[in-house]
Amino acid sequence: MSIDLLSLFRQSAVRYLTERCTIERESKTTGTYGEQTRVWTLIAQAVPCRLVIARRSELSGVETVIDGETMASFYRIALPHNTTLSPDDRITVNGAVYGVVRIESELTDRVFLSAILARR
Repeated sequence: MSIDLLSLFRQSAVRYLTERCTIERESKTTGTYGEQTRVWTLIAQAVPCRLVIARRSELSGVETVIDGETMASFYRIALPHNTTLSPDDRITVNGAVYGVVRIESELTDRVFLSAILARR
């Protein structure tokens, strides 16, 4: 597939990302008394996305139970291909908070960035 055609697909695909999300990354800082504190740093907001429940077949390599979460708590998110995302980032969609479990890099169509999330 040519770069021009791929670019056209990416531009057209954004219209299917009908929700908006906020992406945050955890960092550690030193508190007033020298203690380690966790803070969430904003990476991006109002990012177009589409969130759906993940199918069992999409979860190979993901523990089916993480911190007491069950299968129904895993989701797949599609984001614009150039979105900055890392494992353990936090994504908020419609007020619900999710943790990034895995970023999908194999067998992708290169139009969207895709990740598996677990509800927090």
